[in-house]
Amino acid sequence: MANRYLTQFSQTFEKKVVHVFAKCTFGSSAVTLNTAKGVVSVTRNSAGTFTFVFGTTAASLDVYNRILGVRAVFNSGSSAPAAPWVAIKADNVATVGTCSCQIVTYAPTNSTTTTLVATDPASGEIGYFEFIFSDSTAP
Repeated sequence: MANRYLTQFSQTFEKKVVHVFAKCTFGSSAVTLNTAKGVVSVTRNSAGTFTFVFGTTAASLDVYNRILGVRAVFNSGSSAPAAPWVAIKADNVATVGTCSCQIVTYAPTNSTTTTLVATDPASGEIGYFEFIFSDSTAP
């Protein structure tokens, strides 16, 4: 059995680190938020661009001091993910009333180039996201 004090201490130099997790399923030009703690919604804005809104309800959005990072892993079944790279496009986590982060998923244009293009994950793919925030102004 796991230690029940799991959430009590995080051995890091950053003060008040907050981890928010989300599991999303991608469809053709759509995304569905399956499970999440701390994510109110996710919206597809355009090809490969998605906005995650953070809080407990749409009327109760969180506000964090700054974003420390985003991690994403995609499960596409038996093949490689269609858009395996993720980048932060817009960081609004410190904005009261619009606590959100916009990410872009990328894929190479073909197998012989390093040029990346914003691409939606394939229909049926599942994305596991971790957003890492600092909830402190302490240095």
